[in-house]
Amino acid sequence: MPPYKGNKGNLMQHWTLCEVLRIAQRHHTALNYIDAHAMAPLATCRTGYDPVFDAVRNGLPNGKSAYEKAWYSLTGTKDGYPNSANFVRHVWKDRYSLFLCEKDPDTHACISEWLCELRTTDSNCVCATARCGDWRSTFADGLPNPASVGLPDDTLTLVSFDPNKYNVRGRPRDADPDVYESDLRDTIRKLQNVNGSIVIQLSTYSRGNRDQNPQGAVVSSVNLPFVEGGFSLTALVWTNCDMMSLIYARDVPWASCELAQLGQCFTKWLKPQVRLPRPTRTPPPGVRGAQPPEKTPGR
Repeated sequence: MPPYKGNKGNLMQHWTLCEVLRIAQRHHTALNYIDAHAMAPLATCRTGYDPVFDAVRNGLPNGKSAYEKAWYSLTGTKDGYPNSANFVRHVWKDRYSLFLCEKDPDTHACISEWLCELRTTDSNCVCATARCGDWRSTFADGLPNPASVGLPDDTLTLVSFDPNKYNVRGRPRDADPDVYESDLRDTIRKLQNVNGSIVIQLSTYSRGNRDQNPQGAVVSSVNLPFVEGGFSLTALVWTNCDMMSLIYARDVPWASCELAQLGQCFTKWLKPQVRLPRPTRTPPPGVRGAQPPEKTPGR
């Protein structure tokens, strides 16, 4: 069964994604969505426990954000969790294309079946592709240009990375679940052939190695290739010193103004969620609230 964590990292990543989509739709008539770590359209096997995640899920009928409304529409308050592409096709109301990478063959089969149905039932879906294997190999073959998939010139290309973590040390090995600086440089080279506005969301988790992979060092490392490639850091969203989403943009005039406050807005959204009634289960020790990363450069 396809797994999902069911933790604050899910809340952070997909609240941010949905807000970017909601804002972007005011400026673009089409979306070219590329996902390096697609996962299943609806994951059903939860591998963790987080009372904050459960409290938010139980409160979905009264949710006001684009994220909560989409999540509730896709699953109700039942177990199971949508992937990023499922949030995209629900929140984005105009034409779009999906280019999804998934390394697990069984999960890829689930995605392919879902996309086949999507092509025939959603008139806004102009192209939907799923590739099986390491995303690095798929990206090396080239990324879809909006015009090549039948989208207009004002299309926004949105690229999502949801790895095990961004690793400030070393270089990638075969099927490495982490993302490294060299991976970002390779991606930026491929994006030189993609026309128009581009936004990149990179979500990263320390996975217990915070001392070796602190968020300040991660931001510094990620900034190097992105700034050299013409991108700018427009938003930084975090739940604690273990989980963080970075939003970079190139040729997106509205991004610096309209995305800059996403981090503060997420913190404001998350705080009352933490105080929601908790499910009657014994949680693991300690659930910390949102706090900024240590010594983030330039902020």
